[in-house]
Amino acid sequence: MKTNHKERKQKEGVLFQRDLQPQRMNLTEGDVVYVYKPAPLGEREDGREKRVPVRILKLYRNHALCKIGTLTLILHTEDFQMITWHEELTFDFSDPVSNEVFTENCIFFDIETTGFSPARTDLYLIGCATRRGSLLCIDQFFSENAADQKNVLSAFLELLSGYDTILTFNGIGFDIPYLKAKCKTLHLSDPFDAHSYIDLYKEVSRFKFLFALTSYKQKSIELFLGIDRIDAYSGGELIEVYKEYVRHPAKDSLALLKQHNYEDVLYMPKLLPVLSYPKLWEQAFSLQ
Repeated sequence: MKTNHKERKQKEGVLFQRDLQPQRMNLTEGDVVYVYKPAPLGEREDGREKRVPVRILKLYRNHALCKIGTLTLILHTEDFQMITWHEELTFDFSDPVSNEVFTENCIFFDIETTGFSPARTDLYLIGCATRRGSLLCIDQFFSENAADQKNVLSAFLELLSGYDTILTFNGIGFDIPYLKAKCKTLHLSDPFDAHSYIDLYKEVSRFKFLFALTSYKQKSIELFLGIDRIDAYSGGELIEVYKEYVRHPAKDSLALLKQHNYEDVLYMPKLLPVLSYPKLWEQAFSLQ
């Protein structure tokens, strides 16, 4: 949708503009919506319009009142597509390993898909956790249907571009190869080789003899550390929930899908203390 700048009218700090391109639907007040800022609102970046987050202030029947900086925007909800969630919460970084490893240059992420093969399945949710001082910032990008996959992946890649190190749980084994294949299929640039990685699953797997767990899935390690979840489903169990949601969108189904991914990225940073076990083991055998 092209912008007709001559039709844009500004009155008392409110921008009345139908051709902004929101990427969000099923909004609630306080949510964050991502929009593309056409000039003169924003500057072009590499020939593209700049994509920025704005917060929903007030919802009406067919539009939403939003805030970006000092400017208030009226966005029309019939154009909204991709669902996103954003949350900031206080996080305890007092553990030395967590504070050392999880810097503001790092990003955790986890994906939800309808299967293992990127060629035959869909990407429907990406969750991310980043650090800003003592805050843990969680962003989630949800695909309403297969057609939204490119929007979801593009939004994630834009967020990823601001970080140097990727922290995952089995991301090297699944998430990253899956997304690299999706980038190729969806004709998006693949940025993953430009990042460094820490895969918590691989780190823990090298020292299974120290933990002696029956399973080394993320939830099993969470239980080992005393972390209790609300989410009671596995990613595999939620595939049918998502497929049913695509056929018949319902708030209860959406809440289940969101919660599972949310807790994955919320608790990944809380797994970092397990890295101290291998460190202590290695130090014990390096002492003279």
